[in-house]
Parts: sequence; C-alpha cells; structure tokens
Amino acid sequence: MRLNHLISSILCQGVAATRETLSRIGQGGQDEKKSAREFAADPRIVQLKDTLAEMNEIHSKVTMVRRMVRRQLKESPDSRIIVFANFRDTVDEISRVLSDVENAVPQRFVGQASRDGSSGMSQKMQLESLDTFRSGEANVLVATSVGEEGLDVPNADLVIFYEPVGSEIRTIQRRGRTGRQRAGTVHVLIAKDTRDEGARASAKHREQRMFRSIQQVRRKRGGNCMRYEGENLDSFGLSDGQDAASFLKAESERLAPELNDSVAPAIVRDTEPTPQVQAPAPETLARKMRPTGQIGLDSYPAQTQSSRLIVEPPLMSIENLSINFDEIQYPESDGVIVSIDHREGKSALAARLRQEGLTVEVINLPVGDIRISDRILIERKTSRDFVDSLLDGRLLDQATRLVGAAPRAMLILEGSDLFQHRAVSGQAIMGALATLTLDYGLPVVTSSDTAETARFVAVSARREASMLEHLSAQAQARMRASEHPDLFNDAEEKKATEAANAISENQFEKSIPVLDATQDAQVESKRKQSHGITRSMLEQVPGVGPALASRILERWPTIAELSKARDDEIVEIKGLSVQLAQQIVRILHGTD
Repeated sequence: MRLNHLISSILCQGVAATRETLSRIGQGGQDEKKSAREFAADPRIVQLKDTLAEMNEIHSKVTMVRRMVRRQLKESPDSRIIVFANFRDTVDEISRVLSDVENAVPQRFVGQASRDGSSGMSQKMQLESLDTFRSGEANVLVATSVGEEGLDVPNADLVIFYEPVGSEIRTIQRRGRTGRQRAGTVHVLIAKDTRDEGARASAKHREQRMFRSIQQVRRKRGGNCMRYEGENLDSFGLSDGQDAASFLKAESERLAPELNDSVAPAIVRDTEPTPQVQAPAPETLARKMRPTGQIGLDSYPAQTQSSRLIVEPPLMSIENLSINFDEIQYPESDGVIVSIDHREGKSALAARLRQEGLTVEVINLPVGDIRISDRILIERKTSRDFVDSLLDGRLLDQATRLVGAAPRAMLILEGSDLFQHRAVSGQAIMGALATLTLDYGLPVVTSSDTAETARFVAVSARREASMLEHLSAQAQARMRASEHPDLFNDAEEKKATEAANAISENQFEKSIPVLDATQDAQVESKRKQSHGITRSMLEQVPGVGPALASRILERWPTIAELSKARDDEIVEIKGLSVQLAQQIVRILHGTD
C-alpha cells in the first residue's frame, strides 16, 4: 500500500511532495509501526530518497499552476484563486512555489489533525486564514479537502484542481467554489497515462448517473415546477413579526439578479373580508405531470380567428385519411401479426402493440426490432440510443445491415430530446440524419413516446395486411375467370371488337403511324397502363422486385396466364427460387 501511494505521488504529485513523504517515513521512532520502519530501511527506498533529495522539481503540474496563477493575476489583479490538492505535502510545495509569483500571496489551508509529522491548523487558525483570504490580504488559497465543504469559503474567480478526484460530490463541491455571484473558471490538471485519467472518468460517470437519478425523481414527482402557495406559510414567521410570505417575496426579488432567475410570482394575501363563496376544486397543473422537455399546448401563442366565407372540412386522423384516399380498406387489427425482437419482449412497446389489437410474436431478429412482414423491417431507437450509436461508430454499420435485410426498411426515432444531448452537437445529428435518408435511402420517422410508436406500427401493419389481401383478391378473380374460359374469352373478344371499331371510326393521316392493325394509340396506352398495374401487383409479393416482375411478365403477360402456371415452370425464371415460386402460386390460388 505504501509503495502504491509512493508511485501515485511521483506520477501525479511531483518530486517535492514525494520527497517530503519519504522524509517522514521511518522517523516516528518506537511509536511507528514496524512495517513502516522496514519499508524506510529498504536499500531501494533509501536510494530513491537520496536521488530525490538532489533532484529539482520536474513535474509539469507545478509549472502549470504557477503559469495559470500568474496569468489570472495579470489579467485581473483583484482575483481570488483557490488551488485544491489531496495531500498536505503538495499544499506545502504549491504554497512555496507560488510565493515567488508576482502579486501572489498564497495562504495554506489544511485540516486540524496532525499526523505523519505534518502539523494541522486549529479552528482559530482556519478562521484567520479564511478572513485573510476574504479581506484580500491573501489572494491564493491552497487547500486540501477541508476547503471543499462545511466552511464559509469565499467565492473565487479561478479554481484549480491539482489532481482530479473520483467522487462526484467532491468534484461538485470544489467546482461550486466559483461562479456564484459572477462568472468563474475551473481547471483540472490531469497527468497523462496515470491514475488521474481514471479518477476523472469515474467522477464524470458518477455525476451523469446522479443527474439521471434526479431527473427520474423529478418525473415521478411531477416535474420541477412546484410552487409554494401563501397558505402553506401560515405556520411560519420571523422574529421581528414579519410574516413569512412577504419575507419570501422580498428576498426573491432581492436575490433574483444574483441567482440569474426570474422573479418568483408574487404571493398575494387578501386581508379584506370577502363574501363566502364556494371555493373551486384545486386545479391540477398539466405541466406537473409532464416529463421534462415535453412541450404543452400552452407553450404556443393563440392565433386570432378571422372570419372566412369558405367552410373548411373537419380534420381527420392519419388512419381516416389513408382510408379516404386509398381504395384499399384496412381491416381490423385482430389477426394481424407483428414480430418483435426478444429484447423488446418485456418492454412497454409490446404491451402497447397488444393494446392496439395486434398479435405480438416475440422471436430472435438478427437485424431490426420490429418486423411487420418479409417486406417491412423497422429499427427502433430512443434518442439516447441514437446518440450512443453515433458516438461509438455503430450507426452506419447498423443502417447498412438494415437496408440489406428488407426491401422496405425504416428507422423510428423515439423521444423529443434528440437535440438536447450535450455529448454531441446538433449539427452532427443533422448530418447523421441526412446521411441515413439521402445516402442510404433509409426513411426516418420520429415519435414522441412509445405509445405513438405503437400507433404508427399498428397503422403500418394494417396497411400491409390489406395490400396482401387485395393482391390475393385480384388473384382469386383471375382464377375464377380461368375456370370459366367461355365467359373470359367472350370478354376478351368484346374488347378486341371495340378496339377494331375505334380504328375504323377514326381517320388518321398517312403521316401518323399505326402500330397495330387492331389497336389505336389510345388502346396501346391502356395496354401499357394495364401492364404497369400488373407489374405493380406482382411487386407486392414479398421478394419480387421490379426486374423480377418484368421477367415474369415476359413469360406470362397477364395474371390469368401466370395463375395457370405450375411452380416448376415459374422456377425457370432467372433469379427466382423454389420457395418464392411456391409462395407466388399460393398467393395467386388463395391457399395457405
């Protein structure tokens, strides 16, 4: 343990502090432990002590402290500076070095206990040191952890951490010694490749975890917008007879500039008699139940309504709009199956999807979080997950795998605090979103919470199911036509007769070419349009793209002809597997 402390002192504190530490070990006489005397008598420790005795200070931290103090006093001679160090030996060395700096008057400030040959400071000496620093007689306070909390240490313009501390509370306490009434600066000195880096990372991680815990408590308690009403102060009073409500109002107005906060709302006390009326029920503020960062309708300014002669149609939801403008009527959610990854099985998303009436199937998805069909795959990320993926470089790799896993892949960003994370700038987030949408062709949909995500997935699942049913209905109609060839041939002959009559009725100039003896340009356009509709229907089959659909229609130009083909004939098409051929036959025949 002593050896570890010695190594840490050399790497993080400096030569002088280590020299003072070694000089006290083994000097306690019979009262000192035997292990300490044996450690001091070790030949290697003796050699190290002799080497350090002849060596000047070589650690860059001491030079850096000296430089920052000199620069601060040069820019602002009336500044107050606090330097925190963990060990008293370091405090003594820093005080000695700063005494040579121009206009710097250092003041040592340590605890009351005396140990290892280092004398402490009594309470009276501590108060005198603080008074000296407060009055300006000393402008640099070099303190150990005793100066972090519990004492009325004056405000400082510059705070220097000679080494970082692993405790988030001590870090906040040290940092809080500046920036009270005016702006201040904090510098943390970290020795590269030493324990300083671990201590700094530990304090930062713990502080972030503490802030997250505070936010969770605030959300559970209804936010941080609690206000005290006047009746809650009836049981309090001041010694001079002033009531607590008026005192609170006066102090809030007086301290508002220093706290950089707006003046608290005035607490009005009506002392005149008022008629006895029934008090209204206490109003529940919506913002108290709202998560941090969520915006309510009261945040938007009211717009004046102008008289209009045209009556606007009523607004409709997304589901109603999709039904009105799409000939495909969406079925009910019952029976629609949605597959989610096992990691989302116990989350709130699964419960929300079941509330929407969907049948949730929990499976192991190698890519993505939600699979609506073989055609649609969704990756769900919260704003924190998105930022973490962007920082560690996993975002673009995940996007590449997602795009390659399904023809219709998309990303859902859940949360309203995407641009409120301090770990990455808003410009970087915008660049990542632009890369996903423009370069990768990945649609990005945003939702405020899990409930909105579930509603979007439910609408998408119903739409996908309705399209497959529509395709199956068209295929069944073609099958019925093939089962009654007489009716089908009569209909085709009627269309051909109408096309021939149209040609005979129209008189074309010789310069206008006629492509077919039985069809005019309008009929040819209709034929191409029908061919495009047929190809679009084939593309709705999972696994069939535009190129494959075109190759299928070259062999069988209509759905009716394709429905008569066997799966062993369909599989002869280039790029079409046996499983896909069997799936096409099942869909066209309307069988499971």
